[in-house]
Amino acid sequence: PGMIQSVATLTRYAILAIGTVFSLALLGFDATSLAIVAGGLSVGIGIGLQDVVNNFTSGLILLFEQNIKQADTIQCGSINGQVMHIGLRCSIIRTFDGAEVIVPNGKLASEQVINWTRSSQERRITIPISTTQSADANKVIETLLQVAKNNRDIIDTPPAIALLLGFGAGTMNFELRAWVNSSESIGEINSKLCAAIAKA
Repeated sequence: PGMIQSVATLTRYAILAIGTVFSLALLGFDATSLAIVAGGLSVGIGIGLQDVVNNFTSGLILLFEQNIKQADTIQCGSINGQVMHIGLRCSIIRTFDGAEVIVPNGKLASEQVINWTRSSQERRITIPISTTQSADANKVIETLLQVAKNNRDIIDTPPAIALLLGFGAGTMNFELRAWVNSSESIGEINSKLCAAIAKA
């Protein structure tokens, strides 16, 4: 989807640019005069449109580099969601709450962006668990691994692991780490695992 959108966007703007040039030529505008006027206006316009030019250039970078594509799940600062559209000036990200955030392309090109789905849909779920120090640590680890094994959304590779991380004030602190291949339903899978752990 990202490649199709990139080609369509660039083609549309190229057709508009070529059409404008031919239209002006048919209306009898002299190319030399247009160049002089354009040169005079470019200085003032350039100062006033620095942000626009920056976002436009950043949009081209995003479309050509393809580090961020349509349908990717990304995190940029406090914004976390799915890329719905990449334009030449701004992009639209739909958050998991349903809001559509319009983000200037300059922000996506210059700031650190976490792309959760660039090369793979796999995501890791990490669930911390605390027990009393009287609990059998090996039994806890065995139970956590069995819960992960019984969940059909957990993938086999990489395998799920359960770890005893350390001790608190009268507690032992464990962690279950398991991988899923659907970033969109990670919250639901996490909830099911927690419920299964509580029952076990």
